[in-house]
Amino acid sequence: MPFTAGFVVAGSAFFTLLVGVWPSWLIDASQAALQLAK
Repeated sequence: MPFTAGFVVAGSAFFTLLVGVWPSWLIDASQAALQLAK
């Protein structure tokens, strides 16, 4: 699902920027979610 994958990537990027001041484990969780989405 190219559209869904692209939406997840965009959402993760925005969310990461939005909560950039939070611990890095959130970024790791986002990357893990991207791996599952593939």
